[in-house]
Amino acid sequence: MSKTIEILGININRMNSKEALRKVNALSGKEPLAIVEIITSEELLSLEESQELKAEMKTFDLVLAGDKGLLEAVSLTEERYLPLLLRQLQRNHSRVFVLANNEGECREFAEYLRKDYGIVSLAGAAVLSAEHRDDDLLVNAINGSDVDCVLSVLASPLQEDFIVNNKKSLNTKLWLGTGDAYKKMDREERGIGKLTAFIKQRIFKKKIGDSAPE
Repeated sequence: MSKTIEILGININRMNSKEALRKVNALSGKEPLAIVEIITSEELLSLEESQELKAEMKTFDLVLAGDKGLLEAVSLTEERYLPLLLRQLQRNHSRVFVLANNEGECREFAEYLRKDYGIVSLAGAAVLSAEHRDDDLLVNAINGSDVDCVLSVLASPLQEDFIVNNKKSLNTKLWLGTGDAYKKMDREERGIGKLTAFIKQRIFKKKIGDSAPE
């Protein structure tokens, strides 16, 4: 089986959670920093017009499926990458810097890390938006915090644009971009928004079908 499959112009890695964890452990600490993204089908659609970003994403170390729809599209089921990676950060006592879209999301994600994974203290946190963006200031804040991992819950394509433009300047071991994967996973497990999720998955499947070669 091929280790990647192209979906809407982005190569999605096909591996189980333990394989992904081993890959991340092997990459972490090596030069340059490891870039890992866990992407949902909705985020994939939001990148549809970003051709340059999608080309850059082919250089990322890992791009993993972050919801049931995308897992199904790459012939995988029930893989839970994010929990394993977050537990590994906790076990390694990694210094983590969180990037979020707004202050409320920053607090919510920090509580999620504390409650579910025992990641109690963050080395730093910051808000980034397309309207209020100062990459140099943010890179300096991250580098000054001496972190092991930048953990991003930014929306796509802002998340991908930030790491593509700043990967050479960041002094850290790992970029872990999760977007809304952690929220999507929680909603799926609790059965929240089933109708909305069903409609979005129909749109996603139609896009995949339309883009498939005849």
